[in-house]
Amino acid sequence: MARVRLQIQPEYEFSNTIQMRVSDLNIGGHIGNVEMVRIIDETRFLVLRTLGIEQKSLTEGEMSMVMSDIAVNFKSEGLLTESLTVETHIGDVRSRGFRNYFRVLQKGALVALAESGMVFFDLKKGKVAHVPEYFISRLQAYKDARAGSGQKGASF
Repeated sequence: MARVRLQIQPEYEFSNTIQMRVSDLNIGGHIGNVEMVRIIDETRFLVLRTLGIEQKSLTEGEMSMVMSDIAVNFKSEGLLTESLTVETHIGDVRSRGFRNYFRVLQKGALVALAESGMVFFDLKKGKVAHVPEYFISRLQAYKDARAGSGQKGASF
């Protein structure tokens, strides 16, 4: 089976620091697969909140976001003694969803690259929906403000 090979993105607009916990480690003493996905999902939630988007309140409860896929490439061990920096880029916005790109670092060393697909879902109709205009406008407004200020990225 062919291996999924993720690429480092040209930029990451968001940055999050996560303190490693004993429960994040697997039997080998480094970050486990499930824990990495949890850390990535927590970071995704914080990025949306930075944009002023609460997933549970999308269009007054009529719409949600669903993760359609995820891939993680581990590059080195994540150890308990140091925090992780999770950098995020939102890209490839299309008519029904977008991609989240993650770069996970520990002490500047690459621990993992990850990518997830998100689609918008109409809860009343029970099917995939178009990306709401307010999502696109908030993302663009954030990127424009960041570019105008020379800011490297949001930290949370």
